[in-house]
Amino acid sequence: MKTLFKYFLRNYSGKSLRQQQIAEVIVIVCSMLTVLLLGLAGIFLFKQGKPLIDSSVFGIFIVIGVMMVSLVVIRKGQTTIAAHVILVCMFFILWMILFISARDGMLVNLDTFIYTFALVVLAALITNRISIIIFSCANIVCAVVLANVIRNTHILPEKMLFEYLLDYAVVQVILAILCYVILKNSIRSYTSIETSLNESNRHRDSIKKILDQTNTTAIKLASSTEQMAGTTGFFSMNTQSQAASIEEITSTIEEVTASGEGVYDIAKNQTLLTEKVKENMDNLYNNA
Repeated sequence: MKTLFKYFLRNYSGKSLRQQQIAEVIVIVCSMLTVLLLGLAGIFLFKQGKPLIDSSVFGIFIVIGVMMVSLVVIRKGQTTIAAHVILVCMFFILWMILFISARDGMLVNLDTFIYTFALVVLAALITNRISIIIFSCANIVCAVVLANVIRNTHILPEKMLFEYLLDYAVVQVILAILCYVILKNSIRSYTSIETSLNESNRHRDSIKKILDQTNTTAIKLASSTEQMAGTTGFFSMNTQSQAASIEEITSTIEEVTASGEGVYDIAKNQTLLTEKVKENMDNLYNNA
């Protein structure tokens, strides 16, 4: 089933939830009806021995053709067209079978009118509330015309025919009202869900924007930190260089100081020697 949906619903990714579910229902209905109708046609042809031109068998193959056309339209993304193609074609086929059976006086095929109720339910699933009203009213009008045809053939007593018609009309109206209310509530739920999804998407976009801004800010901070680390390393290198220069200057000053003390000692010794020489000369002068 997933492969079937993937093949027919590839053009619905950007459409509303209601459109996606309508497309899924149409694909499921068309696929299942095609299989079931093929089996039913096989029973009519091979078990009951009905000819291919029999109204029931011929109608089945027409419905199968309509299902195929609807699937092609669904694959192109046109749910509204596909839904109305199915409903309108099935409506005409069902009532055509009923009118042909009534005209020929065959009551066996008159139970086909039961499928008209399923037609209204299908309209509620794949179309809108207006379609429910239109198909329900059309079914009642066709039932009145069919009853008039049956009355002219005198197949059923008029009183019994009137009771059948009244029961059919009442059930059709009740079914239409129920489908209308259910579809109304369903559409309201879809609207609420889509509103919530839109709000979630907006919040998601806001969060994504904030995360992008945070990421950008973090990148800028990392770059600034790297620059600060480089500047700090440069300052550290300068500080170390200045400290080394200060140590060299201090060592030079100490050397100069030591040299000054040496010069001072030498000068002091020279002074003492000079005084001693002077004293010796004075002694020599006095002795003479």
